[in-house]
Amino acid sequence: MRRKLFLTSVVLCLTAAVSAEAQISQFPYKARVVEDGAYVRSGVVNGEPYYPTQRLAKDAVVTVLRHDPGGWYQIEPPEGSFSWVAEEYIRLTTSGHGEVAENSIVAFVGSEFGDETSVWQRLLRSGEEVTILGKKLVDTADGPKSMLKIVPPTREYRWIAGSAVVPVGDGVRQQHDSDPFRVPSNARRPSGSDPISVPDGDVPPIGHQDAAAVRPSPQLARLQQIRSQQQELREIDDRFRSMLLDEPSNWDLDEIESAYRNLQNETSHKPLAGQIDLRFPAIERYRRRHAEYVDFKRLTSQTEQRDAQLLASQYGLGGATAMSNTGDLTASDFDGERISLADATSPTSGIVSDSPAQPSLQPHPDANFLQLRSAEPIADSNTDLQLPSLNIPASSRYIGAGILQRSAASEGETQYVLATPSGRVLAHVAQKGDVDLESYVGQSVGLYGSRQYRSDLKSDFIEASGLEAVKIRR
Repeated sequence: MRRKLFLTSVVLCLTAAVSAEAQISQFPYKARVVEDGAYVRSGVVNGEPYYPTQRLAKDAVVTVLRHDPGGWYQIEPPEGSFSWVAEEYIRLTTSGHGEVAENSIVAFVGSEFGDETSVWQRLLRSGEEVTILGKKLVDTADGPKSMLKIVPPTREYRWIAGSAVVPVGDGVRQQHDSDPFRVPSNARRPSGSDPISVPDGDVPPIGHQDAAAVRPSPQLARLQQIRSQQQELREIDDRFRSMLLDEPSNWDLDEIESAYRNLQNETSHKPLAGQIDLRFPAIERYRRRHAEYVDFKRLTSQTEQRDAQLLASQYGLGGATAMSNTGDLTASDFDGERISLADATSPTSGIVSDSPAQPSLQPHPDANFLQLRSAEPIADSNTDLQLPSLNIPASSRYIGAGILQRSAASEGETQYVLATPSGRVLAHVAQKGDVDLESYVGQSVGLYGSRQYRSDLKSDFIEASGLEAVKIRR
């Protein structure tokens, strides 16, 4: 009796297997979309769908090639499907057509919801023909590339939820409806539903969104995040450059460093984090230069006070008024000219004394003193933004420095001038006592003595009581 029951069970199982095998055994077949806005997918692995490529209207007809686990149907690419291939690998033949120039060229599955290039199904062979639909600069993991939009090549497929379609033919539809694992053709379906839940980073349940709400694939989302962070890095670099064009007293290096560190903490892209690391040594260098500038201002403050007192005396201002303007009073307050030791340098040079162990002191900068490489990151090229430096001994009493030249003296003018390497006159110079200026003509010198502004010369006037040779660093 037991043996008889066992044989009966085996026969029933075999019959069920044969019945299941006979449900839909004819492929391919035509199927009609019964949901409005059903999604077509670029691929399915272990029942999990890849990014969507398009949406199909109700009553659209597709060609079903096979049934896959998870309720997905493999279909021929519907009308409107496309793929991407790098332009550099396609040789144009006729208008709108081309052929592959090399072997093993990737064709990416395209999507109407974004420039997706993370799924590919096959490699194109050399000589294979392609139909070109358009061209676009597409951002890929390897950077922006000129890509050709092409008709999907042969043996490239798409997938659709089995619940979204029913067979067109009566016979096939009856087989479909008799399969206990299929949704009957007359069943009511929610619009755009997928047969399984969608993981994080992909498309949320389709019945609760429209096409504009489709999120990019995790790969595209990460690429977009990286590009956004790279743009943020460029913006911080631009702020850094703009800051360096301002007076050092207005530099906020702490804010710039904080912005770089916040971005570095946010990114998980190691190459970008490495690029940010290169900015920190540059910030430290400019911190040292800022400190040198502060030292320079302190060392020159006494000279500025003397100049202010001389000018105040010359123009009849009281001593109290002159002293109250210390640090702000310059010749620009009188006739539009500015007195500044920054005039002792040119945009591409600094002045260095022959004396040993000299501290590097930063003059008051302006936009002409900066050599910016705006097309390069601040530190990516292993170069630094160059500011000229005025290097003089801490004990120096220089009141002017530059190249001593003879002047085309006319009545009332002196015989010598102090000029920048570019030829701009900084001050007229006369010797005092036994100082021999003639022996230093054409040389770079630092001058001692007194300095004041003379309205008849419309320039500074230096009465040199001493001088020494200095070197101009180019």
